[in-house]
Amino acid sequence: MLMMLISALHNLSRSVAVALLAVTSGRLVVFFVGGEMLLYFLLKIVRRDFWYYPRLTGFWKLLTAIFERILVKIIADFTSSLFPRHPFGMGGLAFSINMVWAQAFPFVALQFFEDGDTERKGTITLFLVDRCHVAVVEHRVLFHHRFGLHHNILQHNDGATVRVRSFPLER
Repeated sequence: MLMMLISALHNLSRSVAVALLAVTSGRLVVFFVGGEMLLYFLLKIVRRDFWYYPRLTGFWKLLTAIFERILVKIIADFTSSLFPRHPFGMGGLAFSINMVWAQAFPFVALQFFEDGDTERKGTITLFLVDRCHVAVVEHRVLFHHRFGLHHNILQHNDGATVRVRSFPLER
């Protein structure tokens, strides 16, 4: 349930930002979304991770890499799915940057939004701030719980007898 809320807020964040830019100017949408894609491609090229793992040759190698990278970026942008975090997908660094940017993007888009109606812009700002409050609370709830090894360490420190192993195949 909590992960569905995270995905829904992430999708809402990205969708509101793109909608605000689209209402202002279609060129801004192309500039921001295309710019994000270009930065993502540059990050993958600099990290020597642009080629997709099915090792093809020639034109198909380039076409597959571009298609896969665009597809994974769009899926990660609008779903907040954890699967693109895999090293063959976006990778951890790009995924983390993407998650942080998705929360800031609506506020950046709001700066370009020109409606002339200050009351409407204030209402949108209030909505975005409330959405951020919900996102902060749900992330706090998710990351405040004890998971796995951390749970075992806390039980061990409390005096409970729990055997903590680093590796599952350790003897």
